[in-house]
Amino acid sequence: MRLSKKQHDHDDEDDEEDGEAVSAMVVGQVPEIMDQDGPIWVNKFTEDSARAFVKQLYHQSKQDPRAPIVIYIDSNGGDVYALLTMIGAMEQIPNQTITCALGKAMSAGAMLLACGDIRFASEHATIMIHEISAGAIGHIEDINVQHTNFIKLNDKLMKLLVKKLKVKGGIAALKKLLTGSRDLYLDADEAKTLGCVDHIGIPMLHKNVTLQYAVSHNPRREVDDKGTVIKKPKDQQPTSKGS
Repeated sequence: MRLSKKQHDHDDEDDEEDGEAVSAMVVGQVPEIMDQDGPIWVNKFTEDSARAFVKQLYHQSKQDPRAPIVIYIDSNGGDVYALLTMIGAMEQIPNQTITCALGKAMSAGAMLLACGDIRFASEHATIMIHEISAGAIGHIEDINVQHTNFIKLNDKLMKLLVKKLKVKGGIAALKKLLTGSRDLYLDADEAKTLGCVDHIGIPMLHKNVTLQYAVSHNPRREVDDKGTVIKKPKDQQPTSKGS
């Protein structure tokens, strides 16, 4: 995960224009190449792609607030603020979100994967976790302020990740896993052991089939026969993350 190019005044202007052009092209193609009621595909984490993601997420939720929403992830990661926008939208809708890692879910992609209500990974997928990367330039006092913000932002993401994974010992234990090579690469089995995903394999995409799967297998949010989440007291919430 990294901060947006727009946060750094020293970034090359040509590279920024090229990146924006690519993002605009991809977003512009979304209505043509993607079924608005089908799975949501995530490749880039930019301001434009985050807006397209939120728009499609809200559209599907409005169409049917009880149907699970499938999110396919095949990404090298990207902007941390775009990631937070996507996660915030997922938390706001009443639908269950089913995240699926295809070829790769790295950096921001791994975070989004972990934040799904039910998480899958293809047996051939690669997941990579690390702390955020960022840079700063300018007056020394401004750099100090930015450095403080980087630390706060990184701690926020690490706390979120600790909640989603099976890491005992909190942030300190998670950061210990990330020392040395810093980038923690996981195959599907390792990701399941750590708690990034619940199941290996990709579910069928037909909404009725997916809903039946969610009803019968979701270990964290039980639902009734109509697909409505059953609210339980906190002391009765299941703690298992599934098989």
